[in-house]
Amino acid sequence: WWRVRVARNAAGQPTLDSGGAALDVASVAPGYAADRVAHAVTALGVADVMVDVGGEVRALGTSASGEPWRIGVEAPI
Repeated sequence: WWRVRVARNAAGQPTLDSGGAALDVASVAPGYAADRVAHAVTALGVADVMVDVGGEVRALGTSASGEPWRIGVEAPI
């Protein structure tokens, strides 16, 4: 990623300067979605929420038992 520079072509569209380079931003979408959902729910006045979108987790407040959220990782590495 440190070799990739984004420039605009004559039409003003972003392009990559490095030949053969590509960017895959698919991993950004689940995290962004989880953030947006958590924000939307808290904006409705819900203080305690856990959101999971494709493995991206946002946890705010506490669980239903009043304890901190506990999140397990099934198969780390």
